[in-house]
Amino acid sequence: MIVAGLKDCRKLDGLFATARNFQAEAVKKWRGTAPKAEMLCLPVSPEDETTTKGSGSVILDFLRYAGFIKAGPGHHSGPLGLSWIEGANDKWCFLVGDGLTTERYRTFQDRLGDPCSSFLLDFLQSSVFSKVFDRIAIIPGDLHGGHFHTLSVVFQLFYGGFLQPIQAALRWKRINGHDVTQTYQQCSRLALMVLEECERVLYDAFVFGISATEVAELGLLAATPDALAERLVLMFESFLALKVCFFRQMLS
Repeated sequence: MIVAGLKDCRKLDGLFATARNFQAEAVKKWRGTAPKAEMLCLPVSPEDETTTKGSGSVILDFLRYAGFIKAGPGHHSGPLGLSWIEGANDKWCFLVGDGLTTERYRTFQDRLGDPCSSFLLDFLQSSVFSKVFDRIAIIPGDLHGGHFHTLSVVFQLFYGGFLQPIQAALRWKRINGHDVTQTYQQCSRLALMVLEECERVLYDAFVFGISATEVAELGLLAATPDALAERLVLMFESFLALKVCFFRQMLS
């Protein structure tokens, strides 16, 4: 009887095949289809990023390679030969860095508006810089964006009785779980890998915990993928809510 009930679920258009894309379909349902972002990797820069001038030069390289400004003559160009590219108002440039990088960028931007330097021969050039800098958004990196500090808390709570045995089973040696700052990349890789596998096991438990009545209900929705995905989302949220209540009872 069980085999007969699961036979339809194992078809190419059955429940298991549809559930395989559950996560992607659920994200698409909620967020819609958006264009992918592009990451721009610059060549090695000879500029000193520890100085305000060097940091500003690196940012200008980003803007030039990303198509915000160009070198050469133009009605907006100044002594340095950099001009604003028409249509750049439709684009954004996101810079990710630590707190010092963000501070140097803001200092560089503030100096462009300094009256002592804005009304010199390079006034037009500073106007180009000020205009293009309005299209830049600063994003904190791992250290100041929460990932670094969050990872430290995760290892303080879960390393001794959970992550460390998994590390031993994987035979990963270069991980200092008591001081994440020493082996940040390795600790991050271990935590994210374990998190992904825990999510996979949780979803596996959800699929195999679906009752026969729910399987029949989902079978009726197989012809409408959007309705099926929406129903699976609601069922998965209820499943997670039950798990949270269960663990809260255990801890109390």
